[in-house]
Amino acid sequence: AASAPTGWTRRWGFSNSLVSRVGIMVAATKKAPTSPFNVDIESPTHIFIHGGGADRWTMDYLNDDEWVRNIETDGPRDWHYMFTRIVYHDGSPSPHFEEFVRHMGATKIRVFSTGSWPCRKCGALPFGSCSRCAVACSGDEL
Repeated sequence: AASAPTGWTRRWGFSNSLVSRVGIMVAATKKAPTSPFNVDIESPTHIFIHGGGADRWTMDYLNDDEWVRNIETDGPRDWHYMFTRIVYHDGSPSPHFEEFVRHMGATKIRVFSTGSWPCRKCGALPFGSCSRCAVACSGDEL
């Protein structure tokens, strides 16, 4: 078993679509950045992810840059999609970077730029302003 904070700064990306903007607002207000992301490493190539409720969430290794995420549901449809590394930890591009840029086109990526939950919640409020959030974000690490 392994565990790490799920909401670290700049670790999750959201597009600037309306649906994704709602998603980032929910993520900012409903889950503390320090909430645990728990997994069981069942083998070097297979991980079970806790937190899926009745659904079974797993990830399967394909190569050093790609994993398949599986969500097996009791409903009519299971979900399978790719997690693909686009940049390495040092900021250099992976072989998939240019393909990602072409795929995204004019769509921008939004990430949490802070690990402060009060600051995230304030910034997620409709019609938020910098001055209103200044107190929540004071002393925050960026």
